[in-house]
Amino acid sequence: MNEIVKYHNDFNKIKLPSFTEQEQNILCGMLTKIKESQTDDSIKFTPQELQKFSTENLTNKALGEMLIVLREKFFKADFTILIEDKERDLIGKEIVNLFQSFKLWYQSNDYEYSNLQSVEMTVNPRFKYLVNEITANFTAFELAEFIAISGKYTKTLYRLLKQYRSTGKAYFEWEEFKRIMDIPQNYLMHNIDKWILKPAIKELTKERTLFDQLRVPFENLTFEKKKVSARGRGGKVIGIKFIFKPENIKIQTIERQEKLSN
Repeated sequence: MNEIVKYHNDFNKIKLPSFTEQEQNILCGMLTKIKESQTDDSIKFTPQELQKFSTENLTNKALGEMLIVLREKFFKADFTILIEDKERDLIGKEIVNLFQSFKLWYQSNDYEYSNLQSVEMTVNPRFKYLVNEITANFTAFELAEFIAISGKYTKTLYRLLKQYRSTGKAYFEWEEFKRIMDIPQNYLMHNIDKWILKPAIKELTKERTLFDQLRVPFENLTFEKKKVSARGRGGKVIGIKFIFKPENIKIQTIERQEKLSN
């Protein structure tokens, strides 16, 4: 597996509601096929194709059950685009969903829905643009690396940081960061550090073998919270900054070559 997943940076801001590790893997795997599709027709996946994106050996029945849950979550995962109506001097918020339809197909005599045959979906044209349009704002990463990373919060942070790979610096307003990461509202600051940030930093700085090469997703990755004076100990957190070693030009060269060929 050596696919490069590309998507518009706006996709990084979509809150994926309670997506598990495997669900995130399958979502990003689907992106590899969506970006290759040159039509507005439905896109079809076989169980065998989807299994390539999973780190678990799922039966067709288990895969079908997971996709039913995933389908419900897909239709909750939407983002808002600001739109303008100059004639009426208005601005508005348009909510766009990832998919217009999501179908699971079984044999007609499979009354228990135990042997999934295929998955068929129609991509929202607005979302397809975000996936396929090659612009300077695209992020590129190897799908295998994303799948190999453990932890749903870690995978989301991976997506967020990859768009800053050339600078090695990323800053997020604290409330926006918690929204995108889908951090529970009742998590106290020490819970976020202990269960989300520290494990994610450890995982994203771990050396691993990928395509016979030793790779580290983000070398020397650290984070620092921005605080302002407030009641209580330590002040109020209003932002978070991540610093890491900028990536080399390998993936950026791939992007430039693809732009020239399109």
